Amino acid sequence: AKAGLAYLYEAFEFVDKDGAATPFGQALSSGATVSGRTLQSAVVKGAPAGGAKSYDVPYDGGWHPSTPKPPVATMTGAALKSQLERWVSGGVVERDAADAIQWTSDFFAGGGSLSGAHFVLIGAGSAMGPCAKLLQLGANVVAIDIPGSWGKGGPRPASGLWKRLFGMAQASPGGSLTVPVTKGFKQTSNVDALAEAAGCNLMEEPREIAAWLAEWVATLPRTARVCIGNYTYLDGELHVKLALCADHLIATVLDAGAKRLSRPPACAFLCTPTDAHLVPAAAASAAEAAYGGGLRSLGLEKLFNLLTMGAKLKPNVCKPVETAKGPSSHMVDGLSVAQGPNYALAKRMQHWRAVVAFESGHVASTMVAPSTATLSVIHNKTFAWAYGGMPTFGYEIFKQETTNAVMSAVLVHDVLNDAGPKHPKNRAKFGVDNALKLFASESVHGGLWRSPYTVDSLGEASAGIYFFGLAK
Repeated sequence: AKAGLAYLYEAFEFVDKDGAATPFGQALSSGATVSGRTLQSAVVKGAPAGGAKSYDVPYDGGWHPSTPKPPVATMTGAALKSQLERWVSGGVVERDAADAIQWTSDFFAGGGSLSGAHFVLIGAGSAMGPCAKLLQLGANVVAIDIPGSWGKGGPRPASGLWKRLFGMAQASPGGSLTVPVTKGFKQTSNVDALAEAAGCNLMEEPREIAAWLAEWVATLPRTARVCIGNYTYLDGELHVKLALCADHLIATVLDAGAKRLSRPPACAFLCTPTDAHLVPAAAASAAEAAYGGGLRSLGLEKLFNLLTMGAKLKPNVCKPVETAKGPSSHMVDGLSVAQGPNYALAKRMQHWRAVVAFESGHVASTMVAPSTATLSVIHNKTFAWAYGGMPTFGYEIFKQETTNAVMSAVLVHDVLNDAGPKHPKNRAKFGVDNALKLFASESVHGGLWRSPYTVDSLGEASAGIYFFGLAK
């Protein structure tokens, strides 16, 4: 992991305002710049804290082409606990993920507070990110996203993103939102002015943003709990560049916090389910047992596999990996070739940072999130049709609002519960004898890990099942 990150810092080049190209790592220490800015903080404070909160999860079933609208109901308390049990028994989430979500629900039901917790969110406006939920719970959020000045005068100015985040912050019970602005900007209650001034260009200003974050860490009380997470995405090679710049911010906060705070900061990532992951033995056994049985006695799945000469409906579970010590490791092949090599490399970079952080004593809240019907996914009709048939193979496609809530709950658990599986001091208890097993815990995979077939080989069958009305 260290070697992989070091290679990328050396292989990628940063081009400064004069057009000079320098290896990325060297540019960070040499003062190379595009904008020449120095950043400072502007803060939007929330409403009074109020009393105890309940943890609610929007949910009225999974997403399907016939039920595409956002959830109209929410779960909390006993209803949430019952649904967690249904998800576990249905193979949609793993037991330790359900336990983490339940822990967070119980934490707030018992009067717990996020007043001492600080979350740095790279890509704060992301559809898959936890910003809205954290502010709803009264957390202190540091938001990094695109400059609000972008698109000014156009149909979709970036200032609209910041106005949305400011509205959430102002309604937050006891929370706050800290944003980067150019040094010298005067704090103002004028939302329009602040929205245009807020934000930064991550790929042009990684050094400037990191310096600002280091200064911010220095202002925190030593008892603060800090977590920095990357929730960014861009298409193609831009995703890799964005991930590299985000990695520098994460490394900076982890290092600065380790020197100042009584608890080292945590890092956070949402792992895609469409990746190759080590999985619990129970998940691998379930996938093996389900092979060939999705359409029960019809036998059509094995026939489809034969007709495609083994290219489709391939077994999901790979041969167990023998280890030098300890039990064999089980792996599920969830890689999706359609997502391309840039996506895989960007995600690998996040895995490497999580492993390096974990081995250095930091909590690494990195867990698999479910396949989710975001607008960026379902606007592609092919994906929407495949999603419609995937429940036949044990999947539940989550609505965006549900994913946000359940993954935020796991994040809060990892940051606040020192007895969890993402804390390096507990690695022996949870069997993390290899750092790659870090990704095998607390998975909300939506059924992928326990599905009998690889996700890359069931798309056509899923779409056909949806069209012919064969879905369960």
